[in-house]
Amino acid sequence: MFFYVVFLVIILACVAKIAIIVIGKFRNLTIIDIEAIPAERDAKRKNELMQERLSRKTEEWGKKVAAKFGERFDVVREVFRRQYRKVLDLERQMRKEHFTTPAQRRERAGVLIASANAFLKETKTGEAEQKFIEAAAFSPRMPEPYRGLAALYLETKRYEQAKETLAYLTKILVKENRCIHGVGTRSFSAEENPRACPASSASHADLAGRFLDLATACEALGDRSGAIEAYERAVAVEPANPRHLDLLLDACILVGDRARAEELFVQLEKVNPENMKLFEFSERLEALPKAEVKTRKRAATK
Repeated sequence: MFFYVVFLVIILACVAKIAIIVIGKFRNLTIIDIEAIPAERDAKRKNELMQERLSRKTEEWGKKVAAKFGERFDVVREVFRRQYRKVLDLERQMRKEHFTTPAQRRERAGVLIASANAFLKETKTGEAEQKFIEAAAFSPRMPEPYRGLAALYLETKRYEQAKETLAYLTKILVKENRCIHGVGTRSFSAEENPRACPASSASHADLAGRFLDLATACEALGDRSGAIEAYERAVAVEPANPRHLDLLLDACILVGDRARAEELFVQLEKVNPENMKLFEFSERLEALPKAEVKTRKRAATK
């Protein structure tokens, strides 16, 4: 019995010794450096190379984009500098030539306008535009430079610039001619407004024409509400002009403003009963659903 116990103890001791050796070896296995395995080392190196290449490509692309933006920025900056230099040159020229009185400034502006018109005859629109702008700088309240610019912009289909120029030009003309009709967007009868308008019929015709030009620019830009407002102001200036009534009536029908269109139809029928388009307008009016009648806001005159 004693020998069995001694033998069992020896066996357990050997097993324990073997276990200690195996565990130690297993630890050594778990800390093997994968760099020592060729396949793993090659895979890792390949991954590093791909990352390095990607970083290099990204950096090169970033440099190209930065260069492109830098070129664009340089171009814009140079354009701004040229325009700024032109303004400074013009300012120095004005100081040098001592155009101090309004009459002197208008005279100088007239010379520049003549030069602009000469450029237009040679179809040099860029030079003509510059001369008109210089003329406006000399005499900001003189309408002629803005007339030239507006016509140039309409001719070259630069409708946004035409719209801005005509909006300013009409304000100048209303103030210059003291036209009471051009202030709001509503025409008045003699009973409603007995005060006579100081503006002549020729001034009214000119002002109405510029409002029609403004409407043309708005139409080209898709600004239907702006076009209708311009047509309204042309009618306010010349309420008996069949052409203005025709254009405004057509625009109101297109937007479904039946109430205003019916008013204009009566007005057109009164001033031009022989108008061949009255029947067509009548049919179009009848085709408008009454549910789509829109309320027309009339601007109050000052």
